[in-house]
Amino acid sequence: MTAITCKDIHFSYKPAFLKRYDVLKGLSFAVAEGSIYGFLGINGAGKTTTIKLLNNFIKPDTGTVTIFGLDARDIRARSFIGYMPENPGFYAYLNAREFLTFISRLKGTDRAEIKSSVDDLLRLVGLEGHADMPVSRYSKGMGQRLGLAQALIGNPALVILDEPMANLDPIGRRAFRDIFLTLKEQGKTLFFSTHIIPDVETLCDKVGILMNGMIVKEGSLDDLIASHIEYIECILRGREAAAFAERYRSQALGVTVQADNAILRFADEKLADAIVRDLAGSTVRMVSLEAHTQSLEDIFLHVAGGR
Repeated sequence: MTAITCKDIHFSYKPAFLKRYDVLKGLSFAVAEGSIYGFLGINGAGKTTTIKLLNNFIKPDTGTVTIFGLDARDIRARSFIGYMPENPGFYAYLNAREFLTFISRLKGTDRAEIKSSVDDLLRLVGLEGHADMPVSRYSKGMGQRLGLAQALIGNPALVILDEPMANLDPIGRRAFRDIFLTLKEQGKTLFFSTHIIPDVETLCDKVGILMNGMIVKEGSLDDLIASHIEYIECILRGREAAAFAERYRSQALGVTVQADNAILRFADEKLADAIVRDLAGSTVRMVSLEAHTQSLEDIFLHVAGGR
């Protein structure tokens, strides 16, 4: 089943006395149930606006948003969602246990289950040792942990997080990554926005790169990288390797000869097939054939540079 579907979403702001500002311009994507989807984009790309639409905090000018097949405007869709904003806010005079207990009551958690549920969440996010400390004394990182805990109250099927690791140190980020993978193992769907590329590379089943209000690249990490091959390198060995490689010089990016080795670099994948066919019956051996691809960071910077 599809957890999130956005189809041809257009959204614009029109501040008083100012020209209308188009934020989303035909945004379309889908998130499979039980997966982790990374929503990657520079600041101002429209990530938070999209998350507000998913939560029905705002409504699209045109287009449709569905949550597990329900229109996002349908109140029943809310029961599936746990949400963590970029900057979670708390009642400063409460401690973490009191805050989570309060939110649990608001969400209708059975009173008999609240204490054990809150204790489990505090352990999950690593705040069990600070459960009775006033939230006003929490660091930013501790606030992020508490924000994640409140998003998980009620055991939501879909967890939506806006820049969840922005204020975390390396230890906190590692802890969040472990928690996200645990939630995925439990069958939950995670959708999180970020501009921190290593988090996407570590966690995500699918990545969508948002630019100028539209998804400009989308796919699994392997598919995105495989589609951005910089060059293919072929290493040949044998007394005739140099002469063999010279036959392809006009089609190659470069040819390097080292004693009985020859290195061919080329961009056309079809050339690899031709080389393999020509090697049949030859005294020249192929030592390696490797595609050198761009990293996700390279792809992202290339897309962002062309905005």
